[in-house]
This record gives sequence, C-alpha cells and structure tokens, in this order.
Amino acid sequence: MLQRNSLLLAVSAAALSVGASASAAIGDFTLRAESMANNANDGSTFYSNPQSLTFSGAPNSGSVTSTTPTLAGVTATQTVSASLTDTYHGSITFDDSWRTDNLPLGQMRFGAVSDYSFTTASSATLNVNWNAVFEHTGDGPANFGFYDIAMVVDGVTYLSPSSAAGWVTPDTAGSWTVNLGSGDHSVSFYDYGNIYGGVGTRYDHITETLNFGINAAPVPEPATLAVIGLGLMAFRRRRNR
Repeated sequence: MLQRNSLLLAVSAAALSVGASASAAIGDFTLRAESMANNANDGSTFYSNPQSLTFSGAPNSGSVTSTTPTLAGVTATQTVSASLTDTYHGSITFDDSWRTDNLPLGQMRFGAVSDYSFTTASSATLNVNWNAVFEHTGDGPANFGFYDIAMVVDGVTYLSPSSAAGWVTPDTAGSWTVNLGSGDHSVSFYDYGNIYGGVGTRYDHITETLNFGINAAPVPEPATLAVIGLGLMAFRRRRNR
C-alpha cells in the first residue's frame, strides 16, 4: 500500500505538473475522473477508463464519471462535477465511492485534476472554501486510508491538511486565499484518495466540495470597449470646439 509521505510527494509533483502545463482556453472548465481497484487476495487490479469533459461560459455546469470494471470483492467509482454561476464564482465536487465485499487485502485509489482558466482586469483575490464528508454503510467497519485535496494556482501548489493513514473519518474543512495580479490565470483542483479494504460488505464514499470566488474587476466586453471609445471621441470633440 502507498505510504502517506510518498503520496504527498506524488500529489505535489502531479499537481505542479498539471498547473504549470495547463493551456485551456480562457473560460474553459475541464473535468477529469479516474479510479483504480485492487484485490490483493488474487492479485487482480483494474483501472477505470479515464473520462473528461470541458464546458465553457457561465452560467454552465458539467459532470463526468469513471468506474472500474466489475471485479470480485471491490469496485471503485469517481464522479467529478462543477458549475459556474458567473465567470468568477463556482464550485467543484469530487465524489469517490467504493464497494468492498470481504476484502481484507486490497485498496481503491482515486486521482483527478480539473482545470479552470480566467482573466482579471486588475489585481484580485481568489477565495476557496472546501469541505470533505465521509459516509459509511454496510455490515463491515468503516475504514479509510487517506486523501488529499490540493489546488494549483498559476503553478503554485496549496495542499489541504490530510487525514492520517488509519481507521479515521475524514470529516474536515478549510480554506485558501490567494492574491492575483491582472491578466490570465489558471487554477487546478486536485483530488487523491487511497482506501483500504476490510472484512464485511461495505459501501462508502467521500464527497469533497470546493466553492470558489474571485474578487476582481470584470474584463470589459468588446462591445463595452466600443461604447467607451465612442464616448471618449465625443468628449474630445466637445473640448475642441
């Protein structure tokens, strides 16, 4: 099984890589989902078919789901959903779910990076509030490995406090505040979890929701710029008379 220290390094490296290479068009929100299921009892491992979706403009929303093939003892599914109420306000939700049937040796892994690109006309502040909720059902005990929520803004990584490896319930919340300059920006939201198997039949999932708002002066639309230009021309003519 993965150790938490190596996971943090993997999250940082992957998040930095995606954040630095993000080249989505301004206004695009790209969602990605992927999961893996491993049954160590028989050595079988199945990966889901990675899924992605891009939507543009606001208000708008999208959702994408990726599920591992049916595997005796374990199934893993990740759903990523996002919405934009306007250019500077929206949310993204990672829903990682798994079912295990008497799987004392095995694990599920989830990993996805989703990107949003936007422009600010002046200095701005990006505010992100996030929370994670773990739910357990079934006759087996709740067992959770660890998870991490990360955000990469213009190549800089922000990691959430992660739950420690063990039998824990990762109900937690937090926030980030990032100062931005004027110009084009990219923000990548990263979700990674490693779940351990256990005795009994269990259906569990963790839901991680991030709400973001950008306090920025709106970028003028071309039509608005034209009106301003005409107004300035009229003002200059009056002054020259």
